[in-house]
Amino acid sequence: MPENQDAEKTDVKKIMVTIIEDLLSHPPDIGLEDEIDLIGDGILDSMGFLSLATAVQDKLGIEIPFDEYPPEEFTLLGNLIKMCEKALDDNKCRKR
Repeated sequence: MPENQDAEKTDVKKIMVTIIEDLLSHPPDIGLEDEIDLIGDGILDSMGFLSLATAVQDKLGIEIPFDEYPPEEFTLLGNLIKMCEKALDDNKCRKR
């Protein structure tokens, strides 16, 4: 993976973690690793997840392609990051 793609992945995760922390009234008791289920592990409720998705889309200028993934994959942090990265890549391809 080229260096700039590594940087973009890190940036997407940092942005997402920052937004999650901003949505919470207190920091989560567990680390926000890629395998964390944001709803299943009690980090966010469904409204919090929608707020996260909206904030990430606004911040990155993308539309997360939820219709391209099974619903059970949406709430895993690592999968959500991958979805955002794919949307960023798709946007770059369209702009060229």
